[in-house]
Amino acid sequence: MTRLTAPAGEARPGAPLTPILGQQQIKPADFIAEFHRLSVGYTPGVPLGCRIYKTGANKFTLRVAPPTWTTLFTSAATGRVVTREDVYHLAHYRAMATPTGVATLLGTLKSLGFRLN
Repeated sequence: MTRLTAPAGEARPGAPLTPILGQQQIKPADFIAEFHRLSVGYTPGVPLGCRIYKTGANKFTLRVAPPTWTTLFTSAATGRVVTREDVYHLAHYRAMATPTGVATLLGTLKSLGFRLN
């Protein structure tokens, strides 16, 4: 398994992507096509974590993780302050729009040093 981070909808051949894929004998064009297919629902440019599982000669399975909370809070915050509306939208974005999910989100917000306004 190989891990890497790539911007949603903006992955391109070249460093650092090509050397990482080359070590795994995966064609960059195949990876980029699959990555763009899986990242179509995300805001372009948002960094997404990827896990690449090599399944055979020139074959792989790609898993794309949603953006980290830090990335989402930083993009939504003005300074280090996040509004309740931002929290609501982020909860829906990460499919956590349940009371438990929102409580988890608020705890994460606090532990990352953000303030709720």
